[in-house]
Amino acid sequence: MTLRKYLGNMKYKLFDVWPYQIHVYLADKKRELLQERIFNLPSIHNTKDGAKNSELELHMFCGLKYLDMGIVASWSLKRYFPDAPFFVHSDGTLNSASKNLWSRVIPSIRFTSKEEREERINNSYITDYPNLYEWRKKNWASAKIIDVHFFGKSPKILLFDSDVLFFSKPTEIMHAAKRNNSIMRWNLDFQDAYSEKREVIERVIDAKIPPRFNSGILLTTRLERMHYMFLEEAIEKIKGSDLVDPYHVWSEQTYWAILSSKIDDSQPLSTANYVISKGNTKSDHIARHYVGIPSIRPRFFLEGVPHLLDGINDRS
Repeated sequence: MTLRKYLGNMKYKLFDVWPYQIHVYLADKKRELLQERIFNLPSIHNTKDGAKNSELELHMFCGLKYLDMGIVASWSLKRYFPDAPFFVHSDGTLNSASKNLWSRVIPSIRFTSKEEREERINNSYITDYPNLYEWRKKNWASAKIIDVHFFGKSPKILLFDSDVLFFSKPTEIMHAAKRNNSIMRWNLDFQDAYSEKREVIERVIDAKIPPRFNSGILLTTRLERMHYMFLEEAIEKIKGSDLVDPYHVWSEQTYWAILSSKIDDSQPLSTANYVISKGNTKSDHIARHYVGIPSIRPRFFLEGVPHLLDGINDRS
């Protein structure tokens, strides 16, 4: 480990881990208390005249470890898109009991298995792109760039993580989803989380990429062959540079940022409304991504879910 990485790791532990261990403990206790209410959220059904050909699909990756989070996250968004097809891509751990719990809350849910996705991708044109195909085998998050686009048929996809909560109607996303051109909208992170420093990546691929791209909330045009061809060429440049790790843990976010340069209308969502921060959850937040660090993630159960459930009670 280099000195820079060592010092960065120590800074992370000092400011984002050690001071928040009590929050982690309290969040675990709160999670236990909230699970029954989460599993018994009001069911969301398609409207009577639900659209047969939806312009938008919702997609999430989830496993048994985050079942309760996935259910409440999807409920918080699906209530605003009752007719949008909703796909949950299992990591292989979701069993029949967990699927039944989720299906009770969202009856129209569609689950995909690892085996189903593997077969579909292995029989697709993705195999024409060796760099992309190899990366997919080494980074689970690659499925967000590749696999989801081979399921469903809507022209636009809204990807969201299981640690995201929507507190009110996401009008900015709704308006963008209705646009006819190719689009991309994303969550702005509080810092860059890429495979390498942004300027290094830009020098290697000879293109600009946006700062602070986070794929926790991501509205995108359904990717097609031309997008994968572009990404294949970018990975080829990265692999030939020895400056950027093509399989880095943050490579998925890096590659989304690179892909955004190929989308006609690409820009971040409003940071005032779609939030990633270390502060408290505020009543005027439309959505918040509780990323997986101890200074933020515990707030999902300590603040976010209670705030969401209180909103249900206020309307009842």
